Formats: sequence, structure tokens, C-alpha cells
Amino acid sequence: MNGRATRHAIIAGRGSLPVELARRLAANGDNPFIVRMEGEAGPEMTAWDGVTLSLERIAFSLPEMRKAGVTHVIFAGGVNRRPRWQALRAPWSLLPEVPRLAAKLASGDNDLLSYLVGLVERNGMRMVGAHTVLPDHVVPLGPAGAVSANALNTGHVETAVAAARAIGAADIGQAVVAIGRRIVAVEGAEGTDAMLARVAELRRIGRINGEAPGLLAKFAKPGQEMRADMPTIGPATIDGARAAGILAILVSADQTLMMEAGETVRRADAAGIAIIGHAVEGSP
Repeated sequence: MNGRATRHAIIAGRGSLPVELARRLAANGDNPFIVRMEGEAGPEMTAWDGVTLSLERIAFSLPEMRKAGVTHVIFAGGVNRRPRWQALRAPWSLLPEVPRLAAKLASGDNDLLSYLVGLVERNGMRMVGAHTVLPDHVVPLGPAGAVSANALNTGHVETAVAAARAIGAADIGQAVVAIGRRIVAVEGAEGTDAMLARVAELRRIGRINGEAPGLLAKFAKPGQEMRADMPTIGPATIDGARAAGILAILVSADQTLMMEAGETVRRADAAGIAIIGHAVEGSP
């Protein structure tokens, strides 16, 4: 990077991932610059140098990052809504990007995020994934906790894996819930936690069998832009899975981040839920 000292920027949404990233970067001697999404990033993110911008300004925060000496950029954390194209605001130097971004907002998440990665890199900074800073948070192949996955039915697993890969290929979502060979829920724009809440409600009202255990499969999409949207699980995933009657959580091995790993595994073990890093042929 032309001899410049490395400095990471975190484009921070909600959840614990931006906090864990900032703490790790600071511990490694970096001085992270935080671009806080207004209404999304938690108050903890004000502990570091940065700016707070509306969602419609985030994509065009490149001048602020360049001025701060940023060399590497990380997207991290959840977002409750998409930017409204009518409210997009850009500095003069980036005005040509406004119609391009507006068009991408009508596409799937992977298409949008790939565009944003390209925008960052066309402006002289390098986009990197959260896993490059937190490699110990990546779920490896096999069980992550003490609960055995021996009770998993092969047909059950095959159904869930095939469905998760299918919706990923269509850029719909990353996760599904299967009961036996039946898919009872597919993740869309609402996200994994809301999907699990929907399954819990379906059980409560009797639309799905209240006793039959479910399986959550959450995988990276084929060709997914892993630098911007690596699948993530954490304590809230376990809480939602328990309420939804989930027996096991399958995630794509080496392509999924586990936040607050100790607490996530503790809750899973206490709930009798297996967490399994699953190898998927043809994964990105």
C-alpha cells in the first residue's frame, strides 16, 4: 500500500462482530477507524476514532477513510434495512456511483456487496474479511461442542443441505430449517434470527409438529463474497434454535464465523443442540 502503515476501517452494523474486531485490531497494535452505521452500530463502537453516518451515506464514506489513512476495510455486523435509493448522498467525486448503487439495491445481497467491495478497491483500499482478523472464530470441520450429532438422520441432513445450497445459489438467503425431509422455513431478507422465531411460532400454533426435532442448516452461498458477508452464528442463534425446537445446527466448515464462541458453545451444550462444521462439495 505504497509504504503506508496498515490501518483498518470497520464499517460497523449491529451485533458483537464489530466490537470483537475492533478489540482484536487494537490488541494487535492497529488503530481501527470506525464508520458507524447510524441506528445500527452499538454505543461500544464510539470507543474508537471514526464517524457516524446514515445508511445512505455509508457506501460513500471513502473520503473520510482515505483522510484517516485507512488501507484495509472490513464490513461487519447486521443491518435492519437497506438504504433508500431516493436518499442516497454522495460527495462530488463519487456522484457517478449513485445510479450504479441505486441499481444494485434492487439486486440480491451478494450482488450488492460485490459492488461495494469493488467500489472500495477501485478507490485504493483493500477489502478484507472479518475472518482474516479473527481466524480463531472460524468454525472448523466437525462438532464444535460436546453434543453428539449421531442422532442426525442422513436424509434429514441431505434435505437441509440441498435446500440451503439452492436458496444460496439464487441469492435468497443462507439458512433453512428442515424437519425430516420437509423444509419448513427458508431465510429471506428478515435474517436467521427472525426465521427461527417464525418456526417457533409455527410450532406454537400447531402448523408444524411440536415434537419432531428440527435441523438448521446455514451455509455460504455458492460464489459468495466472503469478504463482506461470511455466515455468522452466535448466542442469539442458539437461543432462537432452542425456542424453535432445533436438534442440530449445520454450518459450512471453514466458511462460518462463531461469535462469542465460548458462550455460544455453552448455551448449545446446555440446550442439547449440536453445532457441526459440515463440508459441502463445491463450496466457494
